[in-house]
Amino acid sequence: MKKFTLLFCSLLLAFVASANVIVVDSVSNYATKYGATADGDTLLLYSGTYANQNFPVGKAITILAPDTCEVFLTGEIRGEGVGDGSGLHLENITLGDGASYLFNFAPVGIIRAISMKNCTIRNINRCTFYLSGDQTSSAVELVEFEGCTFYNNNTGNWNFSWHTTPIYKWIMNECTFYQNDGVESFYNPRGTYDGKSHEFIFTHNTLYQGCRDANRYFCQVTNKFNGEDSKLVFTDNIIICPDGKVGGKLFSISAGYWDVTIKNNLIHGWEIPTLAEELGDVSMENNYSLADLEIPSAAALFADPANGNFSLYKGATPVENKSTTGGVLGAQKWLKDAGQLYNLTHGLAAGVDSLAGTISGPSGKIPEGENVTLTAVKNYGFKFVKWVDENNATLSEETSYSFEMTGDKYVYAVFDAIPLFRLNITCKGGGSYVISETGKDGAYEYYEEGTELVITSKTNLITEFVMGYTDDMSEQFYAPEFSIVMGKDYTIVLEFVQKDFICGWDFDTQRSAVNQQRPADFLSRNYQDTAHVPTLDMYYTLYPGAPWTKTWWNRTDTYTAAVTWLRLTDSGDGTEYKTSDGAMDSSKYYTDQGFYWQTAVCTRGYMSDIKYCFSIKRTYMGHYDYFVQYSYDNTSWETVDTVTTTGGWQDFEVELPNTAAKELIYIRLIPDVTSGYDTNRIFDVYGVYVANIFLLADYDPNAVVAPVREEQEDMIYDLMGRRLKSADRPGIYIINGKKYLIK
Repeated sequence: MKKFTLLFCSLLLAFVASANVIVVDSVSNYATKYGATADGDTLLLYSGTYANQNFPVGKAITILAPDTCEVFLTGEIRGEGVGDGSGLHLENITLGDGASYLFNFAPVGIIRAISMKNCTIRNINRCTFYLSGDQTSSAVELVEFEGCTFYNNNTGNWNFSWHTTPIYKWIMNECTFYQNDGVESFYNPRGTYDGKSHEFIFTHNTLYQGCRDANRYFCQVTNKFNGEDSKLVFTDNIIICPDGKVGGKLFSISAGYWDVTIKNNLIHGWEIPTLAEELGDVSMENNYSLADLEIPSAAALFADPANGNFSLYKGATPVENKSTTGGVLGAQKWLKDAGQLYNLTHGLAAGVDSLAGTISGPSGKIPEGENVTLTAVKNYGFKFVKWVDENNATLSEETSYSFEMTGDKYVYAVFDAIPLFRLNITCKGGGSYVISETGKDGAYEYYEEGTELVITSKTNLITEFVMGYTDDMSEQFYAPEFSIVMGKDYTIVLEFVQKDFICGWDFDTQRSAVNQQRPADFLSRNYQDTAHVPTLDMYYTLYPGAPWTKTWWNRTDTYTAAVTWLRLTDSGDGTEYKTSDGAMDSSKYYTDQGFYWQTAVCTRGYMSDIKYCFSIKRTYMGHYDYFVQYSYDNTSWETVDTVTTTGGWQDFEVELPNTAAKELIYIRLIPDVTSGYDTNRIFDVYGVYVANIFLLADYDPNAVVAPVREEQEDMIYDLMGRRLKSADRPGIYIINGKKYLIK
């Protein structure tokens, strides 16, 4: 404790002349002392994990950790009001704990600056900056990062910064970026700031990452700033997309007038786009490729980039003396004094299959005395055996091999093949199954010898598991979940029986890719009217006369194979639901309108009323209550039940009276638009998931089957009632209500 006290005292002396320094000597005191700060104050933190507080209101403060302390801030930085003159500076802090956002609030007024120095920003799932203030009444004058490290962010995609609050100047200098490959466009303002100019400065940074796809940008300002005095600078950077990742473009500009400088960068896997002549002046020179500097691969420049070590050694690195000032490219902290350098060569041993595995760890020039760890990573169908040197002498039999560089080293990995066995499973009587893990190439077919697999039979509301057995009947399985060990080829049959039903949807994308007006995933062989083969349609309450024709579900969920995700932006340009001036009509979207699901079925031959079964989950802006209704004419609707959603998955079964033996019954699940909806989100999502929609009824075995009418579009089902894309294999199929033998 005396050591820390002396350190704090020296720091206090340094600050005393300019600002009040508040020592936070325990985590429990942080919130109180944070709230008591005044403009210009500095909070000095001991080692520990602290919860982020709201953004300072009407004041600018500093949160600082001494170099000898490890300080973590967790959670989101939110705010209420904020006000003019606010600001926050963070130094020597690690931020991020898996939260979706870091800065997540709607500022009011002008924030002077948000800045970080020597901070680590990690594990932010979506946006580090999500400032949603009104663009006419809020702004940030400066955002600046100096010497910061960003890694493992944007695992949930989205942009690093996605803000409506205008930010007028953005600076990143001497920073390091890696393993943020899920990021969309890194910097992406959401507003349009008429008449305003912007500065984006990116200098002396080391970036070793890709992005979500090739249509993304590092700086995507497009038409957001149309002022005449904007500036974009990329100088002295290393910008590399790792092998196997996808890089985007450096910028997108389509409005305003810009002074663009792109000089003295090493760029690989990222594209420098062309700026239209009327949009500004471009100064571009001394930008290098890997080939220009004779660098053999994306990873070869650095000591160990896969593990976050981007060291460059003086006198050996090809990016030394290449900056605008004659120094090294990238973050200068990575340039190290090397002393004596030795060469490390590693790879697969002679005679080893090139697909057997890979090696993780540094290679090339490495300083004398440095400890190095190489790790062997096997590919499927192989096992690691040992490390050997250039004379084939064994060095180690552990997958990770550590050693000190005392001279040139040659290290090679030996792998052997593992026998593979084939697994083939078929289902009789409907049903499906899940295998506990994938095999070769991520498929469920070939597995390594000795692999233990758990096979789980999956039923739904219309199927029950009977038993499973191998094709030679040498093994039988009577439990719906059982284990096997792959020591031979397995061919397994799973038998199910079906209950009486009419139709159903489980939204399995492997069964059908149709995502609007979706024909039944399951149709009973007893169904009698092919003129009305059931489809599940989505409607918008504002226009009940015609079903939604665009994509209305595209997400998966652990609850079932596929479910509905109603994102409003999936409606194309949304012109149908805009006001006359082109703005979104939020009253129609979120208040007095909603989306609903409807189908129509023939119940001829069924002797019991329909049981309408479904699962539903409300999230984002979904309504609280839903009506279950039916109609004989698609005009007059009878409400049978009202279900209230709670936010989690819920299963419902509703009996529809007087629906047996009818020519046509219309059924819909429609929101009570007066019931309210969640307002704690601002996204353009009507968030309702539906799944496992089944219509059950008892079939009369003595029913007389009416003549089947012709159907224009082929509707193909197997004898178990599962809808198929085609009848391309030998067997018996029901096509448009008739049985056919395909040879």
